Amino acid sequence: MDKISDDEVGLILKRVTDREDRKACSQVCTQWRRVEGSTRTVLKVLDPQLLHSFLPRYPNLLALEAGRGIADSHLELIAETCPALQVVNLNLRQTESVLEVFESDIDTVTDEGICAIAAGCGDLRRVYLRRRKGVGNVGATALIKSSNLTHLDLSWCHGITDQALEAIGAAGSLQVLILHGCTLVTDWGLASLSTGSSARTLKRLDLQECDQISDMGFLVLKA
Repeated sequence: MDKISDDEVGLILKRVTDREDRKACSQVCTQWRRVEGSTRTVLKVLDPQLLHSFLPRYPNLLALEAGRGIADSHLELIAETCPALQVVNLNLRQTESVLEVFESDIDTVTDEGICAIAAGCGDLRRVYLRRRKGVGNVGATALIKSSNLTHLDLSWCHGITDQALEAIGAAGSLQVLILHGCTLVTDWGLASLSTGSSARTLKRLDLQECDQISDMGFLVLKA
């Protein structure tokens, strides 16, 4: 029997959506392993320490999720390896046993890592950075300026201030902005949102527990 081509293997794998089934397919032979990696579009990273060993298999990822334990160095590798990413979620829910292993690494993502993602992945659409306390204005601004984001979750990123909102206000594609728990945001930041391009595109704005925002700030948004 003639050997089937990579394209034919790819067509087969497109019909395989279950993660365990795809893993089994990748163990058939070297060809199937290579094609399975090149056709994978979604990846959940449970142990970031192993990224260097397996990420190069997946150069065409469109969505990546990771939780605690991931650091700036990992984000730099992701940016170099997966330039087509459209969705980055750094708030992957994990089991208690995994959380215990990475408890000390919870805040190892900073603006430096986010800037690497922004520079390397120019087609980003959705970025979720919930509770990444090391992320501030520089990282958020880099994301806004380098891609056409539609969703940005900065909840509980304690370094976010009005300066970031000034850059976000100029975004022309943002539809969802989550600022839950960003306690340094004030009425001045909301003024930037209300007068910029994002005022015409935003459909959802979450300002829960933004303690420095007053009734005046909400009136500015309403106007």
